[in-house]
Amino acid sequence: MSHSIKVTFGLKSVKLSGRMHILLSPLTTEMPIIEAVQYGFTNPPEVQLEFTGAVKSLASLGFVQSQLVSIIQDSLASMLVLPQRMVIPLDLGSYDYFDTYQPPMGMVRLAVASGRGFTVLQKMFLKDIPDVYCKLTLGARNPCRPAFQTTTKYDDLEPCWKDEHCDFILYDMDQKVYVEVFDEDKGPLDPDDELGKAEISVRDLFRKDGEVELELELDGVRTECFVTVTAELFHLSKELQSLTSAKYMGKNELCGLATIIVTRAFDIPIPKEDAATHVKVVYGEGSEHEQTFYTGTVTDYPGYDALNPMFDCAFQVPLTWAMQNERSSSSSSPKNSETNSESRRPSITTTPSHFKSLRNLSMRFLKVDNSKRNDITFILIDADGANGTTGHGELGRTTVTQDQLLDAYEHTVTETRVIGDGGVKLEFRVILSGIQSETEKLVWATLENTRLSRQQSSDTVFRSLYGGMHENNVVFRITALRG
Repeated sequence: MSHSIKVTFGLKSVKLSGRMHILLSPLTTEMPIIEAVQYGFTNPPEVQLEFTGAVKSLASLGFVQSQLVSIIQDSLASMLVLPQRMVIPLDLGSYDYFDTYQPPMGMVRLAVASGRGFTVLQKMFLKDIPDVYCKLTLGARNPCRPAFQTTTKYDDLEPCWKDEHCDFILYDMDQKVYVEVFDEDKGPLDPDDELGKAEISVRDLFRKDGEVELELELDGVRTECFVTVTAELFHLSKELQSLTSAKYMGKNELCGLATIIVTRAFDIPIPKEDAATHVKVVYGEGSEHEQTFYTGTVTDYPGYDALNPMFDCAFQVPLTWAMQNERSSSSSSPKNSETNSESRRPSITTTPSHFKSLRNLSMRFLKVDNSKRNDITFILIDADGANGTTGHGELGRTTVTQDQLLDAYEHTVTETRVIGDGGVKLEFRVILSGIQSETEKLVWATLENTRLSRQQSSDTVFRSLYGGMHENNVVFRITALRG
């Protein structure tokens, strides 16, 4: 004879605490003045849960609480933590996601240089000198780019991790750097012991000239153990020399960024009530570094146009030297390929006459080495409809090649392409960017200014105080209407 037991439980409250940013952009000259509102968390918020019923006592167990918090934080990170933001258009007549989109600030190279203050641990009947390693993250956890982990320094109370660093995409100077320090233990039944953790914003890190010593905390208590964190800032650039430069071929280093923006589709050739479309984006299809992204699915719903769906999604692909320069031929060994590439890589020069030739040289290397490994494919898919109808599958696809990006103005392709037999069109933008250190940025800016000044001195150009420009028999007059 069996008996059933009625159990009631629930979640009484969820409290989120953290810094939320709100962007009112872009501005217009007509009401409501702002095209769209964007909001989200700069860093993962702290989550506090309060339960009711039967699970109230169960939730007091630490592992249950931590698992639930981790699930909630992962869900928030996919929607509301940088680089993700919620976008609410205020003026659909003028709204354009291309104008609303906020690009990354650049890239930051982070490292845990050293540690001190660690002590001998008492374990059972033995004393253990800690085997120290660190995990380093910036902002929200990214499943495509997990936390950077240093090597383990065995039996070392003052570990040093020389030349161990990792590059991260930087979206906001107030993003936090999180450091977790562990003592490595051997065996599956002996998990690694946490020695402490610390955090600091990128802004505060650079206020200390890119190097700061942080004290670790364990369960909210200071441990008198310290780690030194360093940072170096890199800027995104339309110059692509970094993609072929041996300077950026180190382990865990980035040499550039591919930005993919999918805004909308037009003229979906199926009944409105059956439509449930999304876009699948594949970078480097069929290669070792293939990455896949998905937009949200748009269905027939009040306020949504299922036949002209708005996706408004942006994806970033961090580029490494290997992704841009590895050979597709298996006959060439990595060692020989690396040596040959090293010998022919262009280096920065301060000679203005080399400015254009250096740029063209990098373009030629990228085109020869590409072999379709860095092409970007857009696939428009109709899934099963909300009314239970069977989806139509793939409605069309198109590809943007790296050669097209290299040839495009400022290496940006913005198009509305017909991608299917039914006349469906897809609007998108792809941007290929290199990176520059502070020194490189200054050098290239100097070269560009020198080149422009020489070009202007060789031409007969007269300028007026009112912003007009006179060149031979052509007159241009520029007037500021409003500011």
